[in-house]
Amino acid sequence: MQVLLQLSGADDAETDDITLAVRKVLRELPIDAITAPTVAAQPGTRSETAVLVGQLVLTMASTPAVVQAVAAGLAGWLRRQRSRRVLMRIGDAEIELDGPNDDVTARLADAFIAHIEREGR
Repeated sequence: MQVLLQLSGADDAETDDITLAVRKVLRELPIDAITAPTVAAQPGTRSETAVLVGQLVLTMASTPAVVQAVAAGLAGWLRRQRSRRVLMRIGDAEIELDGPNDDVTARLADAFIAHIEREGR
């Protein structure tokens, strides 16, 4: 399963710093791969592709335990931040975490997992 994370900061440099910090947290979780999505670069630039700032694509098992672990890991990181949000998207299903407590995170993740399972992902 692939999950898109969208992170935000005050500007591109801060968003890039936030993305690197989240990547460190994610490396400790049961995720198979972490990549940055790319898009076609603007005409006239040296590169053919450009990385989307503040976005990560996670490749991981589509089990409730893995989704729960990722949501809990992100929520733990968010609690240590000021005014940060993480949007987690699988297909058309999404969940936005903004540093809730562990009980709220667990309930949100459970609802998200149930939705994904109903949709047959």
